[in-house]
Amino acid sequence: MIKAILMQDHRRVLEISMDDETGFVVLTVMDRERREVIRQMTLKQVLRLMEGARGREV
Repeated sequence: MIKAILMQDHRRVLEISMDDETGFVVLTVMDRERREVIRQMTLKQVLRLMEGARGREV
């Protein structure tokens, strides 16, 4: 598994990784203190979310 930490603040960590089995790029937001996953999405899901947000811009 390939993994990189992109952003950290006092409570959350944004991590990007590639799943060995599927080859999907996965973005994970984790609670730093509790070491719990807050949200996990594939890159495809992130891009769809961004497209939807762009469609709502005024």
